[in-house]
Amino acid sequence: MVEKYRSELSGIIVYDNSQPDTINLATTLAGAKGALVVAPSLVERLTAAPYNLPILPDFRGKFSNKLAVYQALDDQYWPSLPHRLAIGLSPDVKAAVREYGTAVGAAMLWLDPEAPSEAPLLNHFLPAMGPGSSWMGWWANEGPGVAAASKYGVATIASDFATNLTLHSGMPRTIHVKPMPAKPALQNKLYVAFILSDGDNLQYVEHLMRKLWANPDRGKVPIGWTLSPAMVDAMPGALDYLWASSTANDCLISGPSGYGYTYPNLWSDAAQLDQFIAKTEAYNQRAGFRVITAWNTIVGGIDPQSRRALRPARAFAAGRDRAEHRRRPHRLRQPPAGYGAVL
Repeated sequence: MVEKYRSELSGIIVYDNSQPDTINLATTLAGAKGALVVAPSLVERLTAAPYNLPILPDFRGKFSNKLAVYQALDDQYWPSLPHRLAIGLSPDVKAAVREYGTAVGAAMLWLDPEAPSEAPLLNHFLPAMGPGSSWMGWWANEGPGVAAASKYGVATIASDFATNLTLHSGMPRTIHVKPMPAKPALQNKLYVAFILSDGDNLQYVEHLMRKLWANPDRGKVPIGWTLSPAMVDAMPGALDYLWASSTANDCLISGPSGYGYTYPNLWSDAAQLDQFIAKTEAYNQRAGFRVITAWNTIVGGIDPQSRRALRPARAFAAGRDRAEHRRRPHRLRQPPAGYGAVL
C-alpha cells in the first residue's frame, strides 16, 4: 500500500513509544504534511528502499511528559490549525476517528478537565475555538468533559470509535425524509414513549444501532430513535438509509442537545445559545427530525432561560437523567484496523 501511494507521501512522522500522546501530535500534523504517522520500529524499513521516505518531525526523546506534548502543540502549531473543530481521542485508539482528524487537519487532544495539571491548557484551547465550534471524539469522563466544553459554547459530537468518516462524509447530502404519519386520535389514558438514547454517538449508529435496526421485530412497536443532526455532514448516506428503511413506527429524532451534545444551562451567553439552537433547527429540518432531546449535566433539570431558548427547536425532554456509563457499554469490541490507522 505504501509503495502504491508513495508519490503522495512527503515522509514520515515518528512518535515516541515512551510518550504515547506524541501519537496525537503526529496525527495533528500528518494531514497538512502529507505524512505517515509511524512507530519507531518501522523507521528503518520505511526510510530504506523501495520507500525511501524522509523523516519529518521525529518526536522520540523530545518530551518529558504528556503536558509538554500538548503545550508544544499549542505553542508551535495551534495558531495555524483550524479552530472550528478539535478531536478528543485517547492515544490508545489507533484508528477510528483518527483518520478523519488527519483528513481535516484538526488538533488531536487528550486533556482531562478533572486533572489539575491538564485543565488550564484545555481551558486555553476551548475558548480559542469559539462558540459554535465542535469537539469530536470523546472525553476521559462524560459529564466533566461535556460541561467544560459547554461553558465556552463548544458542543461535543461523540465519535471516538466512528470509522471511515472521510468516506461517509463524502456521500450525497440529499436526505429523503418520509412524511409524518397521521396522528392517531388521542384517548383519555396514559401514553408512554419508548425512546432509545445514544444515537447522537456516531460510532453507536455504525455498530450497535445497526444491529438493533436489523432486528426483524423492529416496526412492531412505536419507538423513537435518537440520532445526531451532524449526520447530515458526517454520515448523510447512513441517515438516508435509515429513513428509507424506516417503518411508520420508527420515529427518528435528534439526540442531546441538538447539533451536538451540550448542556444549555452552562452557556454563559444567551445570544450564542440562540445561534446554536438556530443551527440545530436548520440541521434538524435537513435531517427530517421534528423533535430534539435536551439534557443538562448527567442528572439535573433545565433552567427557565434555557427552556425558553429551546422552544423554537421543539425540544421535548429536558433535564433527563442518564447514567455515567451510557456510552461505554456499547464499546464491546475495538473497530478493525484499517483506513486511517497509526502505523
